[in-house]
Amino acid sequence: MDFRKIRTDFVRRKLKETPWENRGYINVLMLLENAIIDGVKSYIHGMWWFHMKEAYEFEVAAIKRELALGRPLTDNDLDEIKAELKHEKDLKLWKNRQESMQAEEDARRRMEAEQEAWREMGGRV
Repeated sequence: MDFRKIRTDFVRRKLKETPWENRGYINVLMLLENAIIDGVKSYIHGMWWFHMKEAYEFEVAAIKRELALGRPLTDNDLDEIKAELKHEKDLKLWKNRQESMQAEEDARRRMEAEQEAWREMGGRV
């Protein structure tokens, strides 16, 4: 890839921090930039994007934020993104736990109702 075609300061900063041996990471960031700026162009590209936006959640959020702000991100901006992502993950985990507990409670109630019907029909528990 032509590293001179990097489009955001965030990716340029990452390039400066990344050793040559890990240049594949910068290649991925450049592809993410292109997908964010130019959009997803095909079904296969969409499948790739679906996977990569999860795998590179912070990087995607940082690139999007820089583009939205129209200026390079500060360290404070990056800290805010990390905090927002952590909050989103914590909220998602909490919701999943709540749903799991509700599902268990619903299953317990169904079992109790089935046992009651069983007893009403003369069955033994």
